[in-house]
Amino acid sequence: MAACPNDWARRKRDGSTVMCDHLFDTTTRYDHLCKRLTFLVFCPVCRTETVVETLDYEPDFKPMRALAGEVGAI
Repeated sequence: MAACPNDWARRKRDGSTVMCDHLFDTTTRYDHLCKRLTFLVFCPVCRTETVVETLDYEPDFKPMRALAGEVGAI
């Protein structure tokens, strides 16, 4: 199995890392190639990011045309 380009996101957070005193924001990123959802906190001032959690995730997307055919006319 080939490694995904963003395998750095799987690493555990280093507890010795000192975080800044700014207010943090949260975001998620989805890697389509690896089918992985990554939850992050980041500082918009320092531009640092910390991975909080990663999950293997593949969305169950169904186009509206397919749903219209199953449900009936919209």
